[in-house]
Amino acid sequence: MERRMSGASRAGWLLALVAMAGCELVVDFDRDRIVDDAGIDMAMEGDDMGMPPEEDMGPEADMGPEGDMGPEADMFAETDMFEGDAFMCTGAGDCDDSVDCTVDECTGGACSNTATDAMCDDTNACTADSCDAITGCDNTSICSLDVNAGAITMDLTTVLTVPEVEAGADGFLVVYDSTGTTVFGSAAVSAGTSTDVDVPLDRQLGDTDMVVVRLHEDIGTIGTFEDGTDPVADDGAAIQGNVTVTIPAGTPDIEVTISGDNTDYTFSMARSSAFAPTATLTGADPAITLIRGLRYRFVNTSPGSHPLEFITDGGGGADTVQLAQGTDVGALEGDAEIDWTDAGMAVEATVDTDFEAAIDGYRCGIHTTMMRAAISYDDL
Repeated sequence: MERRMSGASRAGWLLALVAMAGCELVVDFDRDRIVDDAGIDMAMEGDDMGMPPEEDMGPEADMGPEGDMGPEADMFAETDMFEGDAFMCTGAGDCDDSVDCTVDECTGGACSNTATDAMCDDTNACTADSCDAITGCDNTSICSLDVNAGAITMDLTTVLTVPEVEAGADGFLVVYDSTGTTVFGSAAVSAGTSTDVDVPLDRQLGDTDMVVVRLHEDIGTIGTFEDGTDPVADDGAAIQGNVTVTIPAGTPDIEVTISGDNTDYTFSMARSSAFAPTATLTGADPAITLIRGLRYRFVNTSPGSHPLEFITDGGGGADTVQLAQGTDVGALEGDAEIDWTDAGMAVEATVDTDFEAAIDGYRCGIHTTMMRAAISYDDL
């Protein structure tokens, strides 16, 4: 008698063959339901039959899809191995941030981009060179020149005092004529801020004269200003100012400082140092040469014990005092052209024709025989 297999038995047998052969079973009929010999529907559901449906048995999404079992996205993905946004570099080239002034390095798989100020050096001493790791180089101007944007009142016609200068490097403050071409004088300035800088001039300035004050770098012969060699401090953009000077009537042209020690007067300092006639106004009891027409200021550091007097030399006899510091009164002190002034330590006088005609020497008003010397005259 022929033994017939039930529908369920046949299905189980077929699945067993498929599992043994490692093949995929392809069923062309409705896989949702199977009808047995008795006509009873048997649902192919995991809960009813103990067998997983297509979604459970081995679809691409479960058994070995690229997404779960070994795809690049899961097993070796940057987001898994390198923990989110962290990036592991293998060389400095991986770390290039395109900012020119950073040093890009890869150390231990981690990038560093170090801002380096030296990479921003524009060779201009008047800029502060700095690097920002995001924005790159910044070259900020640090040089400035304050000439009060106008007139300067001078205490000598041959010395110009500049209120403030900010220099990026050691250099010179230079005074030119109104055209900015002829040098009148220069003074060394150090890097940083300098105030009340005296610039000695080789000539006199008159009231309302205009000059150009310019900052230079010291890059030629160090310590020496060389017009045309030391360039303008800010790479062609001159740090300079135009100045109109104010010089009150009676302002001296030359200032001389003297001191006494009971045996000698010592002439120790003359302003302007650039003005040629001041070279004769140094030393112990020197014979001095005064320039006709110039006004002099003599600063005596010891006026009480060694008052300065200008005299007509008596030639071994009695001297005639023409101008006297302190309580004594000289014969020419009322002369309007000489315009003698006596203000404590300082006395002033203009060398006019009356001065030259009467005065041929100087002396101490107390130590009259020791602290004395001759005076001569010359043209400028």
